[in-house]
Amino acid sequence: MKQAADELGVPVEWGGDWRSFFDGPHFQLPWPAYPGTSNPAATAAAPVISERVEKAASSLLRAGDHGDEVRALQVSLSRLGHEADPDGDFGPQTYRAVRAFQKTAGLVPDGLVGPKTARKLKAALKSL
Repeated sequence: MKQAADELGVPVEWGGDWRSFFDGPHFQLPWPAYPGTSNPAATAAAPVISERVEKAASSLLRAGDHGDEVRALQVSLSRLGHEADPDGDFGPQTYRAVRAFQKTAGLVPDGLVGPKTARKLKAALKSL
């Protein structure tokens, strides 16, 4: 796939090539290579990782939670390449994204967003 895309001059990204974490076997079109398009995760109205998320994380964000703090978490995870639609619902997709992030960050992948996970998210976002 990568060779064919290269031969045709079509820019693609493969999750396995990302240096910040391994994102598995998928291909995607890189947002910067396609002018006039926008990354929905990068342009969502929710903050990346706000003080509200950090404050909420001090008491834990978990599956079943709803609201702006969850939406900010989802936007943060999306910007880091984890599939989490910013709908404000901490459902199964967000749970899987949190666990995947925790694994890449060297944390216990329990799916709970507490202070340690929030700090790692914030640090990962700063390194983008």
